[in-house]
Amino acid sequence: MLADAINCLGFTWASSPACTELETIVMDWLGKMIGLPPAFLHSSNETLGGGVIQTTASESTFIALMAGRSEAIRRCKTQYPELSSSEINARLVAYCSDQHWQIALSKRFRALKLWFVLRSFGVQGLQEHIRKSVRLAARFEAMVAADSRFEISAKRHLGLVVFRLRGDNELTETLLKRLNASGKIHCVPASLKGRYVIRFTITSPQTTVEDICTDWAVVKETARAVLSNEEVRDIPMVPARKVPLAETRLRNAHFGTSLLLANSPMSPKIVNGSFAAIFDSNELFKEFERKLKLSEMDNSSPGTIV
Repeated sequence: MLADAINCLGFTWASSPACTELETIVMDWLGKMIGLPPAFLHSSNETLGGGVIQTTASESTFIALMAGRSEAIRRCKTQYPELSSSEINARLVAYCSDQHWQIALSKRFRALKLWFVLRSFGVQGLQEHIRKSVRLAARFEAMVAADSRFEISAKRHLGLVVFRLRGDNELTETLLKRLNASGKIHCVPASLKGRYVIRFTITSPQTTVEDICTDWAVVKETARAVLSNEEVRDIPMVPARKVPLAETRLRNAHFGTSLLLANSPMSPKIVNGSFAAIFDSNELFKEFERKLKLSEMDNSSPGTIV
């Protein structure tokens, strides 16, 4: 929320020094946390190491390919100085998957998000969260593997389980669409060696074993309906406890509220608005109300506030 509010343009150090400087710091923290040698850190004076936060895994792969291409051209020029960069580039071959890439047009202040996570959880808290996600993913993978209708399409990696229905791709695609349309769980599709697969990822620190079992029950029932061409039977979900607004204020004396319009008409949402600006007087709101009434009386531009 703060990163979006700052709305910096992190193209270069000149466009946003704070964005660049904080990113170098938190990337060094992350590098030390996962045990990288000093050669991979910004703070190392003996190398050109250092990390950069990318938007997605696809973008990271694309950047790695570009870096590999530059290095390959440099090496080829050493061996064949008579060739130009364009001639060498035309002969290079990149081996990759059939996934689509997207090049970001800007760079958001993601370092601020990483800074908050590291400062809030700490190294031990992040380790516990990752290990818990791995255990829950292994639990879900075991349930999928025990059902003969499904197959594990790729080796489980951390909290990511990739699976599909045995048979044609249309079955798995239909299963995914019904799962997401139900609103009970949300999964992401992918193409793996020409096969349509479902990616089930555990990332929330609030996820429990009961949640995983409920999710699997939803997947099994939806798969039954897909294979038998029937309607999905309702599955009871783990009830989420709603915390009353008054109780929230008792827990946090600094809690503030803001009324925001939801996507659904007539269903406003109450959110924590403690971060919002505080004005010394109510003159601003009176002025806004006056202009709003004037705009309502102006038939030529009913939706404009001047």
